[in-house]
Amino acid sequence: MPKTFQEFLQQQGKANIQLSDLERDALYQEHRKIYFKERNRARKQSKKRIELWYSNKDFLELEKEAQQLEITVAQLLRDYIQGYREKRYVRSKDKGLQKVSFSLNKWGNLLNQLTYRANAFNTLSFSDITELKKLFHRMNERIENELQFVPLEDLIRSEFEKNSRTLDHLETIINHLRQQQAC
Repeated sequence: MPKTFQEFLQQQGKANIQLSDLERDALYQEHRKIYFKERNRARKQSKKRIELWYSNKDFLELEKEAQQLEITVAQLLRDYIQGYREKRYVRSKDKGLQKVSFSLNKWGNLLNQLTYRANAFNTLSFSDITELKKLFHRMNERIENELQFVPLEDLIRSEFEKNSRTLDHLETIINHLRQQQAC
C-alpha cells in the first residue's frame, strides 16, 4: 500500500507524466480512498471499539472520580477492567487510597523525568532534587495520615457485627487454604 501520493503515482506509472489538474485531483482522491481504507482495516485488526451506556448520574460519578485521579474516564474503566482480571479489587470510594495513589504516581512521574534528564544531559539541578524530596515527604505524610492499620482481631469483630455469617466465610477460606497447602 503506497503511503504517499508520490508512491501512488509511481505505482500507477504516472509519476513522471504531466497530468492536468483535473486528472491529478481524481488520482489524489483515489489515493486517499485507498489509503484510508487500508489504514482503517489495519486499525480494526489491532484495536477494537467498545461502547458502554451509562446514566448521566453514573457517568458524572465516573467523570468526577477520573478528574480526582487526573485521568480520563476511558482510562479509569480500563484500570477497573484490568484490576478485575488480575483479581485486584479497586475501592473507588476510598479517598485515602486515591490520594496515596495520586502521590505515588506524581512522585514516580517526577522521578522518571529527572532520571531521563540526568541520563540525557548528565546534570540535575539542586531545585529538582529538592522538589523530589518535597514530593516524597508529602507522599509519606499522606500514607501515614490516610492509611490506618487495623489489627486483624478488630477487623474481624467489626465485620462480624455487620454480618453474622462472616465467621462462616472465614472458616471456608481457611479450609480452602489448608486444602491448597496439602496438595
